Amino acid sequence: MKLKLNFKIFDLIKLSLVLLTCISLLLLISCTGPEGPIGLNGSIGPEGQQGQQGDPGPAGPPGSRGLPGLPGPPGEQGVSGTGGTQLQASILIQTEIRPNLTTLDDSFEVFGSGFNPNENVIVSLQIDDSLQLVLSDTVTSLGGAFKILIGSIDADARVLSRIKLNEVYTVTAKGSEGSVANAPLSIEANIEPLIVVPEQENDTADVNYESLKSDLKASIVATVAVKGTRNSFWGSGFKSNERVSIGIVGGPEILVARNADAAGTIILEPIIDLSAGVYTVIAIGDEGSIATWPLVVVEEK
Repeated sequence: MKLKLNFKIFDLIKLSLVLLTCISLLLLISCTGPEGPIGLNGSIGPEGQQGQQGDPGPAGPPGSRGLPGLPGPPGEQGVSGTGGTQLQASILIQTEIRPNLTTLDDSFEVFGSGFNPNENVIVSLQIDDSLQLVLSDTVTSLGGAFKILIGSIDADARVLSRIKLNEVYTVTAKGSEGSVANAPLSIEANIEPLIVVPEQENDTADVNYESLKSDLKASIVATVAVKGTRNSFWGSGFKSNERVSIGIVGGPEILVARNADAAGTIILEPIIDLSAGVYTVIAIGDEGSIATWPLVVVEEK
C-alpha cells in the first residue's frame, strides 16, 4: 500500500516538472522583443593557409587560327654571280672561185669552230623543207674545230633534180651533243672569177681560167671586226716579198697594202669603218696571188 503511494507521488512530480517547463517556454516566447538591427561587420580575420593544389583539369579545345602577320621588309640584294661561258658554234665555207659561190662539180671546204671537243658532226645541204642532202661527217678536235673538204655535190639524179641553180641554200653542221651552225651557199650554173685579166697583146693566146686557178693558193683569215677599230688579217701562200692589198668586194678597193715577207706571209691591220654586217674581203698581190675571206663586222660594244 505504501509502495503504490510512492509511485503516485513520483508521477505527480514528473507531471509538475513537465508543466513547469512548458509554462517557462511560453513565458520566454511571450517576452521576446522584435529583431534588432544588423550589427557592424567585424574586421577581416587573418588569411588562412593555402590549400593543396587540385588535379589539373582537362585540356580545352584549340583556339581559332590568327590572322597572317604583315610581310617583312625585303632582304638585301645578293651578289651578282659570274656569267657562264657558252660555246657558240659557227662554220665558214671556203669556195674555189668566189666566196660562198660554187657549182655542183666544184669542190669547197667547210671550217667549223665552237663545237664540243670530240663531237661527231654531220654536214648537210638543206635543199627544201622536206629534203636534206648529207655532204660529209667528221669528228671535231679537242678544241672543238674541224675542216672538211667536199669534192662536189654528188647525189642521186632525183635529188639533184630538186636543186635549182643560181639559188642560195643553207649548209648545216649539226653535232651529236646539240651544237648547230649554219652558213649560206649559192649553187651556180657558172661562176665568173673576180680576177681582171688584162687584154693580151698576142690575140692567139687564149685566156683559160683553169690556168688561173694556180693563183688561188694564197689564203687570208681575220677575226670578227668591231666597227671603227683596227682589225688583224693574216695571210699566207703569197709570193716572196709580194705587195698585197686588201679591199672589200663592192666596197672600198684598198683598205691597206703591205709587202709579204720572204716566206709569203703577211699581217695587215686596217681600221674597219663599215656598218655591221657580213662582207667579202679580197686580198690581191701584185704578182697575181689572190685570196678571199668572209668578214663579220659588229657594232661597237
